[in-house]
Amino acid sequence: MSMIAIPAFYADAEVEGDLSSGDIVSTRTQDFITARGLLVSAADAVERIMSSYKEVTELAGYTSRVYEMKAVFEQVSAGKYQKARVTSLEHATLTEGAVAADGSVTESKGEPAEVIDMTRRGEIGYSESIIFDGVPIVSPNGDVLVKSLSFTVRPGEHLLITGPNGCGKSSMFRILGGLWPVFGGRVLKPHRREIFYIPQRPYLSQGTLRDQVLYPDTVEAARAKGVTDAQLLTIMGYVSLEYIVSREGGWDVVNEWQDVLSGGEKQRIAMARLFYHRPKYAILVCINQSFNQSS
Repeated sequence: MSMIAIPAFYADAEVEGDLSSGDIVSTRTQDFITARGLLVSAADAVERIMSSYKEVTELAGYTSRVYEMKAVFEQVSAGKYQKARVTSLEHATLTEGAVAADGSVTESKGEPAEVIDMTRRGEIGYSESIIFDGVPIVSPNGDVLVKSLSFTVRPGEHLLITGPNGCGKSSMFRILGGLWPVFGGRVLKPHRREIFYIPQRPYLSQGTLRDQVLYPDTVEAARAKGVTDAQLLTIMGYVSLEYIVSREGGWDVVNEWQDVLSGGEKQRIAMARLFYHRPKYAILVCINQSFNQSS
């Protein structure tokens, strides 16, 4: 307000001395509008800076992970192995050593921890059921989360797994999906296309609204299956999202869906994918903030 008041009430008397009263009002009005426009532009610039903080933070996280990945590749190429081994929830130690020819690790510092044979591999097979038989839940860096896990889930059965953060639930899913190695026991599972994973924050791909429902299938793959837009609209009706098709302007609209859709709509899009793919097993992940645990 002070910046706007300066040209309105403290004009140059020498400049206005030769002007009529009407010209003085016009001049002060012009200065007032100019000052207000500059302040609005400055406010917009500050807003853009504040809103870009999230994108900069995400970029910093991606950059850090890529750097760590390249550093690990260089260490492995040099025959060195470095890992962070967590022995308790309150204390973590850093161990470093060299990898011998047999794959064993000679640690040079850190607390003693449970010894894990990093070269040992369990049995992986295919079955109609999901079977974990004496499988240890071990992270790739050697942290033992569960010494031995055994359970069986058959088609049509339901299994609820709950527990605090860090107890190994997501790690078990990573082993089931083949992202983490199996260090012992036996894992039997169906083909990967028969298992569908819905995370807490569903991934939305770049592309049209149709692509969000078909992911990871392409339009050509859906057409080869004989899936039509009418069938997709029926699937959207299962999750009460049919209104999005008309709201956004059709199936071929391309948008930033991560920003356009609300949190609940994103989760229901993921459920629509589930109805489209119709797998034998669906893994649903949710977090209960009230009880500080996930399932």
